[in-house]
Amino acid sequence: MFQAAWDQFNAKVGGPSLRVEPPNRLMEKLDAFRWDAATVMPEGSWKAWCGPATAEFLKQVNREAAAITKEPHGPFQSQQESSQSLACFGILAHEVEFHRTPPRGASLAPNKSPALTCMKKVPVLESRRVSRLRVLQPTCR
Repeated sequence: MFQAAWDQFNAKVGGPSLRVEPPNRLMEKLDAFRWDAATVMPEGSWKAWCGPATAEFLKQVNREAAAITKEPHGPFQSQQESSQSLACFGILAHEVEFHRTPPRGASLAPNKSPALTCMKKVPVLESRRVSRLRVLQPTCR
């Protein structure tokens, strides 16, 4: 989601033209990453915005976010308003699970590889009751 919001920011300012001294490695990685968010992200359950840090833009973002999350109001708040500044928002209303792939040739028979057979869902990230990220991690006795 962060990459999609960063891409919206770059689109708004006309490309990766923001330079800082000393150079910021994270910014360089975000600018260099190439993807097509529309083909990667789940259809109809995400969106990223970038626009003026105004109450009007915040209302628009919250209205569109509420349509995605099916909540009565959008989840975003702004701490500062300024038509001279930009605000970026991103939302993912989709459940994502990552599964650990066992090593090639590993047996999943009981008692043969407990590290691979005793997997349990663990909540890792939950933000604003909308984005949910779960990962399957080994939990062995």
